[in-house]
Amino acid sequence: GTEAPLVWGVLKGWEALRVLSPDTCRPFSADRAGLVLGEGAGMAVLESYDHATARGATILAEIAGVGLSADASDIVAPTVEGPEAAMRFCLADAGLNPEDVDYLICTG
Repeated sequence: GTEAPLVWGVLKGWEALRVLSPDTCRPFSADRAGLVLGEGAGMAVLESYDHATARGATILAEIAGVGLSADASDIVAPTVEGPEAAMRFCLADAGLNPEDVDYLICTG
């Protein structure tokens, strides 16, 4: 996944919310004065269970299901219905009930 919010429209939206720092990024400082937008990316390389066990890898996690929701609403006042639906779809895809799950990741 990637995130590239450093464009005029996005910056103006955050500026209108009055949450941007006037000087620098200090996320753990008691005297911080807002947030600083940044760009980044992440990547995960996945392999099949059979391939991982054949090479003797320690299994750290398993993707058992996937759930998606296209529920654009308000960027500054999102609702819970979209992520909730995606999690329900993910559990259904995996054939699991909520009480069967130790950990569920919802990304957007």
